[in-house]
Amino acid sequence: MMKLLSVAALSFVAAADVPVFSSNDDYDEINLNIRLLASHNGTADANVTALHQVQGSLSATYAGATDAAATCTAVGATTAATLKTETSSATSEINTCGASTRRQLSSTVAITQTYTLGFTTADAASTAATLVASDAFATSFATALNSALAAAGTGLSATVTFATPTTVEVDASQATVPPATAAPVAPSPSPSSSDASMIKATTAIVAAVVASLF
Repeated sequence: MMKLLSVAALSFVAAADVPVFSSNDDYDEINLNIRLLASHNGTADANVTALHQVQGSLSATYAGATDAAATCTAVGATTAATLKTETSSATSEINTCGASTRRQLSSTVAITQTYTLGFTTADAASTAATLVASDAFATSFATALNSALAAAGTGLSATVTFATPTTVEVDASQATVPPATAAPVAPSPSPSSSDASMIKATTAIVAAVVASLF
């Protein structure tokens, strides 16, 4: 009987000393790896269209407009979209917009917009800059812009001139990417929990030794 108690006590000790692994441990590690890979890919994607840019400005006189600020708001998105289409750029953004002159005629509004176009290659950016600087581009762009404004129902039409654009190579280090968020680290077992396990193990060993003496 005593030997059976000894075996049972020793079995209890062995079971108490075996670490328990949770499937959550593997999941957390895999999840962290996925997040790190996604962050790395996000860096590459953010850089690809930002490295090659064409920057410039265009001046437009709008018939049927009465306020420069309202005109800037009304035509901003359409101007950006038309620039993207006409230059085959990957990205297109209107950066600033304002009245070209202090004194405006009652039937027209003159505004100047600055823009930035993004390209995936230096050759594409150079080709677009040459296109925008050509004499024919302002006319073809105005035709496309007025068509888009009419389709949008703005009631506005413009005559356009472009300043000579410049190409800009953006350093990859200037691309801003949010830092990866690491998965939370599982908390360590509390000291009280570890002490309780140690006391149970010690008690079982003593009981086994005493039982083996009888």
